[in-house]
Amino acid sequence: MSRSLVLLGVGNVAIHVARCVSSYSTIHGTTRTAERIDELRANGIDAHLIDHQPSIKKIVDDNDVLVSFPPDGVMDAALAAQCIGSRRIIYISSTGVYGKVSGRIDENSNVDGSEPSAARRLQAEEIWRNRGAVVLRCPGLYASETGMHLRLNQIKIPGDGSNYVSRIHLDDLARIICACFEKDEMQRDTYVVGDLHPSTHLETITWLCRQLNAPLPDLAPLSEVSPTLRGNRQIDSSCILQELQISLHYPSYKEGYSAILASVNPG
Repeated sequence: MSRSLVLLGVGNVAIHVARCVSSYSTIHGTTRTAERIDELRANGIDAHLIDHQPSIKKIVDDNDVLVSFPPDGVMDAALAAQCIGSRRIIYISSTGVYGKVSGRIDENSNVDGSEPSAARRLQAEEIWRNRGAVVLRCPGLYASETGMHLRLNQIKIPGDGSNYVSRIHLDDLARIICACFEKDEMQRDTYVVGDLHPSTHLETITWLCRQLNAPLPDLAPLSEVSPTLRGNRQIDSSCILQELQISLHYPSYKEGYSAILASVNPG
């Protein structure tokens, strides 16, 4: 493969994808912060500093593009307009676009753009979808460098803890993204992504506290927690997993967090 991979925005998702791929001639990555250039280069990424008038056309033509920066109402349109010659584009969205919709969520579920953050996401999705992107709506993301295991002493359990939450390990998400790039043609333009076993806040946090010998956090009314923690959704990602023929390395939070904790405390 002689083409390159372009990472528009280099956060945790893009870093894990950069570690996952091996067949691209070059991995380009954009940042709006000069202080991050050394970090990108340390991860094998050719860093490009962009500003409010970004110029990326020369690196995106004929190449694969991963878009994983949060929408700001400006940058999506500015960058998408330059990606007309890209081979494939994948846009990383959020299951937050389902808002107050509860229960089982799949590709046929209705979205809810009543929250401003969800409305911005939906607008960004449409911009990139119109450019031919495949949209992946992702739930909570975790890995060794990010997740509840790092902030148990800072969180509160939303409501009575009975609401369901879905998540996916960043390594599994990276494998899904790479498989999307490798597939000749995707059957849909929008998918939901998550692990196989959504669980309640209380179940997940209780299990993690036991592993870390930590006290259970206090409960907090739903009105007092972030809107991102008020949902009650069980993401069904069977569509994309079957299409890509992928088996998750971490089908539930137990496998994922057990591996993370074992790497931190071997033996």
